[in-house]
Amino acid sequence: MRFLQIIMTIVIMVFAVWISAIMFGPWAIVKYAENKFGDHVKLHNVTVTSKLDAKINRIDFNQEHLKSSSIRGVDVRWSLLSGKPKLMIDVSSANFEDQYSSSNIHLEINKSDDINNHPLAINARAERFDAMGTMNMSEIEAEFFSNLE
Repeated sequence: MRFLQIIMTIVIMVFAVWISAIMFGPWAIVKYAENKFGDHVKLHNVTVTSKLDAKINRIDFNQEHLKSSSIRGVDVRWSLLSGKPKLMIDVSSANFEDQYSSSNIHLEINKSDDINNHPLAINARAERFDAMGTMNMSEIEAEFFSNLE
């Protein structure tokens, strides 16, 4: 009987943490962004789904070198397939100072095979990229390696 009580207590605690993450996750994400970036980055309409994925309606940037810039429709998902953590970010549109715009961006960030020099691998795809009407590109794909943690 004691074993069943321990199992039930663990299940209830996990459920309470999961519900708390859904209810207080948006507030925690906004507070983290405020503490980390101050008034340089503003998040709007943050939600956390039952799968613990984050959705952000709009991100505004207010910096000296990025005035009037925003990103809309941000979905952040994560997974642990085959023991490797993966972060997937989808953005419906991005506008930087009305000079650069992009649409339907997908970023996938995971651990690379070269852990010592470049531990992060970033795969990027965008449906469209415009630069002040001088450059229009469609169906862009790129892969980057980074040592940022």
